[in-house]
Amino acid sequence: MEKALVLIVEDQVVISTSIAAMITDHGMEVIGICKTGEEAIAVAGQRTPDIVIMDIRLQGKLDGIQTAKALQEIERVPIIYLSDYTDKATVRKAKETNPANYLAKPFTETDLLRAIDIAIHNSNTSRAKIDSDEEFVFLKTGPQTYSKLQYNQIVYVEAERAYCKIHTHDHDHTLSISMGAVAEQLNPARFVKVHRSYIVNIRKITEFSGTEITVGDHKLPVSDQHRAELLARLKVLH
Repeated sequence: MEKALVLIVEDQVVISTSIAAMITDHGMEVIGICKTGEEAIAVAGQRTPDIVIMDIRLQGKLDGIQTAKALQEIERVPIIYLSDYTDKATVRKAKETNPANYLAKPFTETDLLRAIDIAIHNSNTSRAKIDSDEEFVFLKTGPQTYSKLQYNQIVYVEAERAYCKIHTHDHDHTLSISMGAVAEQLNPARFVKVHRSYIVNIRKITEFSGTEITVGDHKLPVSDQHRAELLARLKVLH
């Protein structure tokens, strides 16, 4: 299990001490043991945890669910709830914060360590996806001004005589450069040429046939020359 920074929010000393011992025995670091939600928010504001183990019933004005919502406004962090309560109403409220897991008390060391391991794995996978979605180029928007344009904003690129037009969901950007020059700046894993005049963001394709594709509200032609490459890039179930 990889090393992680753990914040424990539990008002029963016996339980919090036991959890801290389990965690440190497995190479993780406890950055705080808090009895109240207010204290947990203060600790997380000083040092961001990799994971929070949160009792739903706490001392103080905030319960665990309210504390989780406040923590996630500071930093999106996986939360494992602990609770004596497994009724539908409590679980439904807890689910609104998208917890990594929900363990009913009493739980075993194996249960807790497995929940932490899965939560960290899913969090790392999610962050890697977000990072890949945030690939970008800088687009000239003025004589000496360049603005960031993320790949996931681009729907398709269109060649238009000596110009090139980048279509996003809410705006079109016309550039006085060739489509080939634009293509060189785009990640080939994210974009595919479907016609001599069109490059599309693969993730924006919602439908295709032998001769055209649908991206957003637009239908674009697929040429014979580029059809094989397009099909090779798509996952197709027959």
